[in-house]
Amino acid sequence: MQLRPGSNTTEASYYTRGSHQDDVLRLQGTPTQIIEYYDHETWYYGYSTIEISNQGRRVTNWNNNGNLKVQLRPGSNTTEASYYTRGSHQDDVLRLQGTPTQIIEYYDHETWYYGYSTIEISNQGRRVTNWNNNGNLKVR
Repeated sequence: MQLRPGSNTTEASYYTRGSHQDDVLRLQGTPTQIIEYYDHETWYYGYSTIEISNQGRRVTNWNNNGNLKVQLRPGSNTTEASYYTRGSHQDDVLRLQGTPTQIIEYYDHETWYYGYSTIEISNQGRRVTNWNNNGNLKVR
């Protein structure tokens, strides 16, 4: 079975949070597996996964093992600092670290993965609260 993108596509060379599943299909092709859950589907591309919301059919999270065309770009809440710390906005994390390889959502925060290192981002205010640095984070 082959899934094809519908009319909700853009010209972007990547997809991100909030992108429609049609852009994922346009850029990644048909998933190797789909598992349906109560509020989302998990699409598999080899060992990588993308979560698609059942409401709106939008990208919410991913686990990228190197083959996904996904990006998360910083917004306007950036500084000129060469590092981030507790209280820094997620936009500075994205400016300094780039797109996380994985994002997991929890009730009050998200955990962003950069290899084996993690950064916790609060859902309220989108600020750094904690981290576990295995040597690749630009944190102080």
